[in-house]
Amino acid sequence: MGNMFGGMTKEEKEKKATELRKNVVMTEHSEELDTLTEKLETNLQNGLTTAIAQKHFEKFGKNELTPPPSTPWYVKFINEMTGFFSLLLWGAGVACFVSYALIPDAENLYLGVVLFCVVWITGCFSYAQNRKSDNMMNEFKAMRPPKVKVIRDGEKMLVDSAMLTLGDIVLLEQGDLVPADLRVLDCSPNMCVDNSSLTGESDPQKRKNECTHDDVLETA
Repeated sequence: MGNMFGGMTKEEKEKKATELRKNVVMTEHSEELDTLTEKLETNLQNGLTTAIAQKHFEKFGKNELTPPPSTPWYVKFINEMTGFFSLLLWGAGVACFVSYALIPDAENLYLGVVLFCVVWITGCFSYAQNRKSDNMMNEFKAMRPPKVKVIRDGEKMLVDSAMLTLGDIVLLEQGDLVPADLRVLDCSPNMCVDNSSLTGESDPQKRKNECTHDDVLETA
């Protein structure tokens, strides 16, 4: 009954899942620091200047997840109820009721009711599961800290995490939420990061200020 969920075929679901699993191509973690700072127009000691930070902000936008195009809940619910396999079951249920109207046979009536209930319950369950997935975006937003400490113009300051931009030097302390994709410049030998919400790893992962893997999700 997998083909009925969301009105998508099995091949379409597999293709979508494969696309979601693809890693974002990033090279900033493996580039030489001199090259990287020059590219991002920043300085390891003084951070970005106010002018450069504003230029980057205008170019790259806010430090926020881009939500997918929203679809009204009732459209999503209808899609769950009108997938190809769902329509077959709806049709079979209607045929059972028509048959019962022509020849009163309790078995046809029971079968029609069962088919309708199966489609309805399965559709509601699928809708509830997909709704949980849709809410993941809001959960990630809630994990972002409201303020973050950065270095700009050679001074430490607190800025809204949405105002972070490429090239910002971010200062983190124990227990802080990581506000964006960051490259570790300097850290303690036992620095660990909780990646469970991203990778599902239950244990905190150690991080270093060196590149150990070409894949940004695998490097320490």
